[in-house]
Amino acid sequence: MSAWVSVLDAAPATQAPASDTDKLQQLKAQTQIDKWNSSVWRAYVDESMKRADDSGDCNDARQAIEEFVTVFPSVTRIWVEFIAFETRMRAYDKLEALFTRCLRAVVAVPVWEKYLDYIKSVHSNAPVDRKEEARKTILKAFELVLSNVGLDRESGHIWLDYLKYIKNLDGLNSFELQQMMDLQRKVFHKALSIPLTNIEAIWKEYDAFENSLNKLTAKKLLSERSALYMTARTAYREMKIITAVIDAASKTWMPTPTTWSEADQEVLRAWKKYISWEKTNPLRLEDPSIVSARVMYAYKSALLMMRFFPELWFDAARYLIELGKLDEAAALLQQAVEALPRSLLLSFALAELEESRKREFSEISKVFDNLLTNLESWVVEVNQKYDAERDTLMALLRGGSDAVAFSAVATGNSAEWDGERREEEREKEKERNQEIETKVEVARKRKIGKVKQAWSLVWVVYMRVARRSENVKAARNLFKQAKKSELCTYHVYVASALMEYYSSKDVGIACRIFEAGMKVFAEDNASPEFVLEYLSFLIQMNDENNARALFERALTVLQPEQTRDIWSKFLSNEVNHGELANVLKLESRMKEAFSKDVDTPIAVRSMADRWAFLDIDFIGQEELGLSGHSAVARSSKMGGATAARFGNIDLSSFSRPTNLDPVHSENIVTPELNKWTAYKPEAPEKVTPEKVLPFIPPNEVHKELQQMKQKQPMPQSQPQILQQQQQQAKEQEPPSRAPTTMLVAECIAQLLDRLPPASSYNGPILPLSDILDGLRRLPLPTPVGQSRMVPISLQDKQNLNPGHSSANVFIQERGSHYTDDQSGSFRGRGRGRGRFGIASASKRKGGYGSDEDQRFRKR
Repeated sequence: MSAWVSVLDAAPATQAPASDTDKLQQLKAQTQIDKWNSSVWRAYVDESMKRADDSGDCNDARQAIEEFVTVFPSVTRIWVEFIAFETRMRAYDKLEALFTRCLRAVVAVPVWEKYLDYIKSVHSNAPVDRKEEARKTILKAFELVLSNVGLDRESGHIWLDYLKYIKNLDGLNSFELQQMMDLQRKVFHKALSIPLTNIEAIWKEYDAFENSLNKLTAKKLLSERSALYMTARTAYREMKIITAVIDAASKTWMPTPTTWSEADQEVLRAWKKYISWEKTNPLRLEDPSIVSARVMYAYKSALLMMRFFPELWFDAARYLIELGKLDEAAALLQQAVEALPRSLLLSFALAELEESRKREFSEISKVFDNLLTNLESWVVEVNQKYDAERDTLMALLRGGSDAVAFSAVATGNSAEWDGERREEEREKEKERNQEIETKVEVARKRKIGKVKQAWSLVWVVYMRVARRSENVKAARNLFKQAKKSELCTYHVYVASALMEYYSSKDVGIACRIFEAGMKVFAEDNASPEFVLEYLSFLIQMNDENNARALFERALTVLQPEQTRDIWSKFLSNEVNHGELANVLKLESRMKEAFSKDVDTPIAVRSMADRWAFLDIDFIGQEELGLSGHSAVARSSKMGGATAARFGNIDLSSFSRPTNLDPVHSENIVTPELNKWTAYKPEAPEKVTPEKVLPFIPPNEVHKELQQMKQKQPMPQSQPQILQQQQQQAKEQEPPSRAPTTMLVAECIAQLLDRLPPASSYNGPILPLSDILDGLRRLPLPTPVGQSRMVPISLQDKQNLNPGHSSANVFIQERGSHYTDDQSGSFRGRGRGRGRFGIASASKRKGGYGSDEDQRFRKR
């Protein structure tokens, strides 16, 4: 640390400030280093536009914005700024070219609104002789904009502008005026069927429009459209809840390659939920084309944000295929492949779609060739990345060594660096260099391995398509091309061999391909996976001699730890289809080869596999307790232990757990029921809702249970106890008490309104502790939103008639007043409403004034 400090101290204290040109070049260089750093790009574009506004030179600003939209082509904000910049510069030729580029690519309201403003600004001040033509052009522009983004909920102001423009047209004859009125009504009808943010304002405008024409017909027309309006308004409120996560994320979101973080997955789930909601046709539209248009607009809006998520591209294309729109699906997949040129999913989907459309194989092969080219360029990028990382680490290491040496010279201790000290530092530097090289190469090999797997999978699918579209010979030619590359893995050989066998039933060709792979992946690269696939093929062909020969050869060319699966495969075949002598001999050899596995879970697993078949593992699970071993192994890993450490644990210490473990009630927190007290009325100011209903102490409950056991028929015991306690509470209650109110959820209030009085209960006495425990264990769902709270009044029973219970609850709802009539029932102002002022769909038997109704409405 002191060496670094001394180097910094020796550096100049001040540096000349960088010029604006240097700053711009530095920002540009940073964008090249970190391609997906949106903040650096933002600073780079802002700086270039600021220089353009100050100096009038637009070249640097245009270049910066072009580079930005090349990396982030679906960001609406940058396109709007680009259009605004060209408008300020009055570069109308470039502005029109810009609209041609971005309008179809970015289906967003702000971009199309800029286009509409441009059309209106150009044609609004047309001369008199061209005024009619200009009016038609503006009307067509409105129609074009609304046909592309009119389904967006944020397009409401464009609909209102369209209506306002039609209304303010002048110089029309009577026929044209009638046409514009019909057009205005048509636009109103379209807008009111869309869940727009300002749909209520549009409805008011429509109301005023119809009443201004004819008040007699307005009522009929408005009633016809009110259902669609109410549906759209309700749908907008639902949409606002569903898209809350999307709206919050869109303010700062930049479409970058996904890292599958929690935020990425949350936004992806929100978009998929919204699209699924649109597919359910919440607007209850009768025209399926409008429903599909809304769904596709939802997909397009999602892809602006989630550009680097292949799943959404694939789902959108599949939806179009289900609708039978194959050309649109192919165009969308082509756009997806251009956006994600290294996506295997999208390229495979495009190739499969083209194959289903009976395209020529030469056209299909272009999809695979482009994908292979992009994957090969990926390998070059990976090598360059890790080379640069290695060089950076080496430079930092050399800089640290030079700093230490410089510090020694500066402090006059350069003599200490002579002889052995210098040699020791050199050795340390070599070790550090070797460590850096090893770490970088390990990371490089891991990344290149993933690219190789992707590259090989492309060739495997490529050969399948060639065999289906052409013949086996075409697929064979592709295999010859693939095996020449260094990126080819054993998967290509296995796929080609199996394809040859299942296509021509020629075992000889398949075995020759496997033998060719043995020279590459067993003897040179030592790939046990390929040997295992070859062995499985020979066993499937019942070629016992060649399978045994391959097994023995694999034991000589592979390391012992690499042959574990090969041993298991060959032993399983001998157990199932061989002789007992061969099985015992093979087990003995395997025990010698893996002598370290004795008394470990691996040995127990081998013992269980010896008598297992398919999914029947009774011995392992029930008699050897492998499920218990697995649980212990998982807990060991969670505690920081490794699998090797688990191998040293004594197996006799494990006991197999039962399927249903007993529930230990002493570990569960329960209320102390013995400390609960009976209901005792207090002063009015201390009355709480919990004290209103009488409580039965636990000792009374248990005493009553014993009496019920001794005296069998006692159906009236519970009502007697309740009436006795109610009488005691009534005698102890103060003469007067002011009513108190509390807020409860509306659904709770409805439940209280429908509960029968407690005195009517004559059933068995239930164990309160078990009921409370069961309620505590109930899995309650997460509430979607906040419940509506309503005030209820807890009235004193002296103000009630003799038929009522001690707690009469009613809702004091706004605009309704309730009184207690002489018959003991509640009356409210308004028809069709119950005691709580809540509208009822139907009446109970006997009507609201019947004795049966009164009996069930008292508490």
